[in-house]
Amino acid sequence: MRSYTVWFVLILMSFTALAKKDHSTLYIKSTDVTLKKVGGFYMSQEITNGQYLAFIWDLTEQGRTDEATQYLPDSTQWGSVLKYNEPLIEYYFRHPAYRDFPLVGVTKEAAEAYCAWLTDKVRKDDKLNLPDAICALPSEDEWITASAPFMENPYPWYGPYAYNEEGYMLCNITIKPISYNAFMSRKEETNVSITAMVESFYPNKFGLYNVIGNVAEITSEGYIKGGSWGNTFDECDVTKRQNFTLPSAYVGFRVMLKTHNATASITEGCLK
Repeated sequence: MRSYTVWFVLILMSFTALAKKDHSTLYIKSTDVTLKKVGGFYMSQEITNGQYLAFIWDLTEQGRTDEATQYLPDSTQWGSVLKYNEPLIEYYFRHPAYRDFPLVGVTKEAAEAYCAWLTDKVRKDDKLNLPDAICALPSEDEWITASAPFMENPYPWYGPYAYNEEGYMLCNITIKPISYNAFMSRKEETNVSITAMVESFYPNKFGLYNVIGNVAEITSEGYIKGGSWGNTFDECDVTKRQNFTLPSAYVGFRVMLKTHNATASITEGCLK
């Protein structure tokens, strides 16, 4: 009986951590990018179509049209994962309805170009006062730290389930048929058939959404982590990795921000 009590307490602790709202947040107004503090660095949510489109537009306005064209996402990747794909191919990246959905279909080089552009924007923002900031793809170790696995469990909550204690989905993944469980039964299907908005489902203890599922995320070493809307729950284990080769409708990225100056101050109002 005692072991069941301990297990239940651990589960409640993990979901309390998921629901915690007191996070240190850095907002880059000029790019509409929000980052959460994770130890010695900041991590963004999954980069959205709207945020990346601002990068493409800025390159175009600077006359860097070749680069803008080079870094466009490959929307045809939707054709390889869905039978009825024409609307997504045409509208997913540019239509306002998908502004807050995660960017997909880019190369690692394009993601790194976005990070370099964001670095320049941050350094030029006097309110941020971060002249030596560096924005980059996170390393695998940094990504795992930000994913906040709960104790020794390879997910940001306790237990081998993709559902909370009320039976609702914690992440956007592909559902396997499951049998009835006396402790936790599914109340309704809350997963979606493609990507979901980047701030969907439940955040981890750092306030980061969708570290499990939605889109897999590119690391600086060229791995992808966290699984996607096309993966099953066990495939999204934060310790697992896949090599990233080509753009995919299953893959996006986050941005990590560091500063070499440990005493750098951030102007009041930029931290939420």
